[in-house]
Amino acid sequence: MATRHARRIYAGGIPARATEVEIANFFNDIITRALAPVRLDGPPVLKVYLNSEKCYAFIEFPTIELCTACM
Repeated sequence: MATRHARRIYAGGIPARATEVEIANFFNDIITRALAPVRLDGPPVLKVYLNSEKCYAFIEFPTIELCTACM
C-alpha cells in the first residue's frame, strides 16, 4: 500500500466507451509482447482505475520496476 503511488501510471485520452477490463487486457497484451521471451509470475496489470467521464485511467502494476519500464 505504501508504494501504490509509485506503481501507477496515468493514461489520458481513453475512449469514452472503454471499460476497465479492456484497458487491462490492452496493457497486459502490450507489456507481455514487449517483455518476450521473459515470463512474469502473473498479469502485468493489477488494477485499472477508470474515470470514463474525463477519459483517463490509472493503471496499477505489481512492482515499481515494471511501472517504470512502462513509462
